[in-house]
Amino acid sequence: MSWLMGERLAPACRLIERGESRFEMVARRSGLGTAANLRTLMRRATGITPSAYKRRFGPEVS
Repeated sequence: MSWLMGERLAPACRLIERGESRFEMVARRSGLGTAANLRTLMRRATGITPSAYKRRFGPEVS
């Protein structure tokens, strides 16, 4: 199960890194279902929320 969650979190992280800010869309496109699942699983795997991940790794705003 942990392998599967990793496989789903990887594309979620890439979407966030590329600038996708609609976490419901990120969750659906990566197979995590809902933004709540994304939030829970990302915090468990990385120690930070999707919003914090976006601030840290997302595209810089000019």
